[in-house]
Formats: sequence, structure tokens, C-alpha cells
Amino acid sequence: MKIIDAHMHVVHHVCGFGAQGELTAIGNGKAMYASGAVIDIIPPQLGQDTVTPEKVIALMDRENVERGVLLQGMYLGFQNLYVAQAVRRFPDRLAGAATYDPFCQGKDAIRSHLFDQLGFSIEKFEVAALMSYHGRVPLDGDVMTEAFDYCDEHGHLCVMDLGNPHAVSCQIEAMRAQILRHPGMNFVICHILAPRKGDKELMCAGLERLKLPNVWFDYASLFSATRPGDYPFPTAQQYLLCAKQIVGADRLMFGSDLPSTLTRTSYANLRDYPLKGGVFSPEEAQLVFYENAKQVYFGGK
Repeated sequence: MKIIDAHMHVVHHVCGFGAQGELTAIGNGKAMYASGAVIDIIPPQLGQDTVTPEKVIALMDRENVERGVLLQGMYLGFQNLYVAQAVRRFPDRLAGAATYDPFCQGKDAIRSHLFDQLGFSIEKFEVAALMSYHGRVPLDGDVMTEAFDYCDEHGHLCVMDLGNPHAVSCQIEAMRAQILRHPGMNFVICHILAPRKGDKELMCAGLERLKLPNVWFDYASLFSATRPGDYPFPTAQQYLLCAKQIVGADRLMFGSDLPSTLTRTSYANLRDYPLKGGVFSPEEAQLVFYENAKQVYFGGK
């Protein structure tokens, strides 16, 4: 089975920021928030304080992954330049997204650098983290509408992490309104709304509203969001089956969300758990693990 991993991260420096302040690498694959909380962030096979594209490509080769998509997020810190350099080094293996804070006063210069000079055509907004320090930001308000309009006007793909269904960032109706406002722009919703255990009905209701012709969904980190649970993650299997029934296998994409997910399970487990549960037929698996991401992120090539 051919595989494209539609949700990955490289890390030049851990420089995240969110509700617990800044996140800083402290060695041995761990990082500490300003609050003092320590988390596992990088598995030994990918590094200690950094995750290089070379390490990611080597893992892809071991796991027979043809191509990967490098996304952005405040959790690890913005890695725009590092991702651009990675895609330049491995253009046949990697695609990459850029991100920015739409509240920056100098956002025009930032966007010019990211999209005109570095050449990004994919924009990623992790709005749960954005709202952890800006407070509630209406996704249909002036600031985000201008950001979506810019993305649309420049022909970019828009990737959204809305957070879990209980987060103030998970504004389903506002997101639906923006998608309907931009019918010519493609959207990817990450983590199929990051449902926790007990959130199946909320996830399904959200997917029903966001099931639109220009929207795809990755299910990266679903096993982690629905923990506790051991491989083959039966709760995640159930949620993924529900998602398939609502949006269709032709709208779902596999993503590992490495590196942090690999501190909790193996890449093989991330790849195989939906297959172990019979969530996808062989034909559906080919769509979910390869064809959909090929179309959305690589223009069908």
C-alpha cells in the first residue's frame, strides 16, 4: 500500500507558546513549559532537542512512506524557514505549510516573505493555541476573515486545527461560514476535530456541518486524543468509522503527527490500527493513505 503522511513536523528549535507560556527543550526528548510542566516531545529515534528532515526522511524510508507533509503549530513553535529549507532539499518527498499570527502588526511583510519569497502555498492556522493567549477570536470576525480572504486571493490551501470540541476555538458554525464564503479554496481540518473519549457525538455533529465539497480531514493524533487506550485503540477505531460514514473515505487522510506521537506508540501502530479494526476496505485505505493527500497536497502528481 502506498502511503503519504499528511501531518508531520520537523523541529529546528522547540519554541512553542500557549496557555502555559513558552515551551523550551530540556534534553532527552523532553520540554518544559514556563509553568514548570514537563512533557515528552521527541522520541529517541528522531533526536533529542531537534527533529531534522534527514531523520524524518530516514523514518519514512523505513516505514515505506513515499511522501510527507510538514505542517506548523504553536505547540512546537513556528518552523517556517526550517520547513522551507527541508522542502527545498527534498522536493520529491516533502510538501510544507507556513503559519503566522494574523494579529502581528507586521503581517504584510511576514506574508510577503513566507509566500512571495519562500514560496509557500499552504497556510496552517492552529487556532486553539492562538486563542490560548489572544483569548477568544471569532473565526468569522474581521481578523480571521481577512486572513482567509488573503489565502483565497493567493490560491493557497488552508489547513485548520480547531482544537477539541470543548475549546473556544472549535467554532463549527463560524468555520462553516468561512468555508461557504470561500467556495474556490480548499480546506483541511486537522485531527477530525480532536475528540476526546466521550466526544463522539460532538465530533459527528461537527463533521456533519463541515462536510462540504472543498473540505478534507486528517485524523492525526486521534489515538492520543481518545486515550486512555491500548493498541489497536478501539475507541479511535470507532470514532474513525463514524467519521468515514459521515464524510466518506475520499475525504479522510492519514497523518502521524510525529514527532510527539512517537513518544507514545510506534509508527507501525499509527499506520495499522484502522486496518486492524476493519475501518477501511482495501480500496478505501488506498484513498485514505495515499490518493487523497496526493490530490490535496501534491496537486494529484
